[in-house]
Parts: sequence; C-alpha cells; structure tokens
Amino acid sequence: MKRWISLLLLLPTIAYADPTDSMSGTNIHLDASSTISLCAEDEIRLATNCDSGTTAVYVFDDDASVGTGGAYIIKVDGDANRIFTFDASQDTALTMVFGDSSTTTNQGFKITGGGGTDEDDTRLGLAGGSDTNITEGAYILMEGNEYGTGGNFTASTGDAAGSDMVLDATDDITLRPAMDANRLITFDAVSDTVMSMFFGDGSTTANQTFSISGAGGANDDDTRLSFGGGSAINVTEGGIIQINGNEFSGGGDVTVAAGDTAGDIAVQTTAATTDIELDAADDIVFQSNNVTTFTMSDTGTLIGAGTATLGWTIVPAVGATCTATCTSPCVIGQVTATQLFAACGTSITGDCLCAGAS
Repeated sequence: MKRWISLLLLLPTIAYADPTDSMSGTNIHLDASSTISLCAEDEIRLATNCDSGTTAVYVFDDDASVGTGGAYIIKVDGDANRIFTFDASQDTALTMVFGDSSTTTNQGFKITGGGGTDEDDTRLGLAGGSDTNITEGAYILMEGNEYGTGGNFTASTGDAAGSDMVLDATDDITLRPAMDANRLITFDAVSDTVMSMFFGDGSTTANQTFSISGAGGANDDDTRLSFGGGSAINVTEGGIIQINGNEFSGGGDVTVAAGDTAGDIAVQTTAATTDIELDAADDIVFQSNNVTTFTMSDTGTLIGAGTATLGWTIVPAVGATCTATCTSPCVIGQVTATQLFAACGTSITGDCLCAGAS
C-alpha cells in the first residue's frame, strides 16, 4: 500500500480514491510543487488516533445553505456547537462567524497572544487597510502588559481627508479612568436637543471635582480654553467664554461675552445668603459694545469714561420721603433749607438723588 501511495503522489494527473479505500501507515507525507486538493461530497475530517474511534479534531464542512456559493465551516472536536463559519459568497463581502447560531447561549470568542502571567509580551493589531498604520487606514493595537511600554490600547483613524472616529451607543457613553467605578465621565443624549456630560459617581463619593486645563507648566501656560454656544468662538455666532493662561498673548485674561444679536449676560443667585463677587488683581472694567463705560479701580473708586454720565436724576420733594419720590432707587436726599443730606426714608422738602430716570 505504501508503494501505491508514493506512486500516486508522483503522478501528474488527479487521482480519485474509492469510497471504501483506506490508507494507513506510520507516516503519510503529501508534497506537491503546485496544489494539493482534498475533496469530499460532505466533510473533510482531520483527526488523530483514528483507529481507536477518537472524534475528529477538525471538520471542514461545505454548507451550501449559507450564501450563494456556500460557506466553509470548521468544527472543533467535531462538535456542531463549536464552529467557525467562513462565508465569501460575494467578492466584496467576506465574513467569519463563530458559534452555533444561538443554539448554545452565551458563546464567546477570543483572540489572544500566547504569553502567560508576567509573559504577555505580545501585541494584536487589527487593520482596515494593509497595515496597522494611519497611511493605510484605520487600525486598533492592543498590547500585553509586558510588550514595549506595556498594556497600551491604540485606536486610530486613517489619515485620509474626512476620516472620522465615531463612538456610538444605545444609551450612555462612559469613560472610566484608572478603571475606578467612582471616576466616571458620562456622555448622555436623552434626545436630539438635550445632550449632557456628567462627571463623578452620582454622589457615592463626596466633594468630587472636574477640571479642564491647558497642558503647560510653570511659566509655560501659553494656552487658551474657549467655550462657544454657536458654531465658532466668536460673538457673531453666539455667547462665548475665553480663559487665557498667564503666558498666553495678552496675559491671563478672562472674557465673557454675549452674542451680538440682542444677547444678555445673566449672573444669578437664588439663596438668600449667596453673594456674587467680582475679584481682580487690578481694575474691574465695564464695557458696552467693546467701549469702556466705567472702571472700578483697585482702590474702590468708580470712574466714568469720557463724558458719560451715570444716568442718575435729581427730583424735587415737598414734604415727602425720597423713597416715595424716586421711581428708581433712591441714593440720598438733601434739605433745601439747611443743605444737609437726609436719609431716603426721611420726609423732606428739598431734592432727591435717584439712581436712574424718575
């Protein structure tokens, strides 16, 4: 029989074996300069210890029901539930599916390196192009803890114009730095018009804070953080906030501006004991349409710009309080007969200084 096999492999023609034939021996070696074809009407099985009846280790099965041209199925240990299906029914649609199509619940599939504890010096790369490089397309790199700098995960788009990275979820998208369940940054979009970002663990940890800052250092803070309500950081698009580092051109300025379409700036407190504080190392400057109107100096003096007035008015009072006489807040009253100042709640005959038109 061994001589028959050797002769068969040397023949340049295709040989067909009788369905009842079997070949056995210590070793069977298949060698060809071109192609070796194994063909069967049903399955091709690869197994060891065949004479003892051991189940085939790998089964290649042609399933004509999957796709137009059929799919190739690998059954591990000959188990119909442990299968990998390779389908290429179209030139542009190649697919690998694992599992038995929901017959067995909770099936999983892993691709791992061959290391072990403290020996995970392998890296797995998945690429949409011909290599894990942005010049070829999008890719993912996953490193074992002992590979290079250790345990890095890299996901990148290709460098072609218009390449985007999209994170899509049915519900929230949560970032968990240091794999700590208390250090959460959650992006939520409950509707097309309500999108939110939350930080923290929902009051489990007290006094959590969230910071956004530039990447500079001491004497190197030449960065600016900007927020805009419109499509650009410009009042022509909407309200803006700009915060400069100390080394940014112009120094550590903070700019808060409303949009130029009838925009207002509202600063509000609701608690009775809550204050609003404006604190500056130098002057506090008030502007309208980018023109300074008043300056509160660092000595506490309120100075008007140019010939601008405060808009206050003087209204005469006859036997009445300035509180009742002024239709805007009262500043102070003055008695005509004595030229002495009087409190707003004192009935006088004289003049009332009102903080606004009255």
